[in-house]
Amino acid sequence: MRTLLVLRHAKSDRNDPRLPDHDRPLAPRGEADALRMGAALAALAALAVMPDCIITSTAVRARDTAHRVAAALADNYHGRIDERDAVYAADVPALLAVLRACDDAHETVLLVGHNPGSEDLINVLVGGGEMHPVACLPTAALACLSLDVARWAAIDSASGSLVWLLTPRILASLTR
Repeated sequence: MRTLLVLRHAKSDRNDPRLPDHDRPLAPRGEADALRMGAALAALAALAVMPDCIITSTAVRARDTAHRVAAALADNYHGRIDERDAVYAADVPALLAVLRACDDAHETVLLVGHNPGSEDLINVLVGGGEMHPVACLPTAALACLSLDVARWAAIDSASGSLVWLLTPRILASLTR
């Protein structure tokens, strides 16, 4: 069994139209949401849901999200953050190739990416066909999937199940 955490990057800043998509930073709301999602993930460490590998898109907003989450995990995460151009492309075949190449020493991988790729990846891994359990993955949403595979290279459609999905809105409602 493997665990895959899929995190869509936090809210980006679109105020500077001169910036290419790849270079857009996080908006203030995105900065706060990334830290909150990291703190929520740190709280889940008691449930043995802690990444031992973080892979992120090379886009600024995704990298910033990954670094803020890792910072919020503090003493619980000691690995590096692996930046991959293929995650920026965000299509399912590219994302599957990235995951299949993961070292089997890693039990839990956190993938920080973009939509529609992140949403599509979850739906393919969980349903593999017509079933689409995740209809909308908002910014900074975090999904936990249990993968019924012994090795990362064996990931394929319908090889997983959605364990939980946490969004900033759900998290805010829990902390009021």
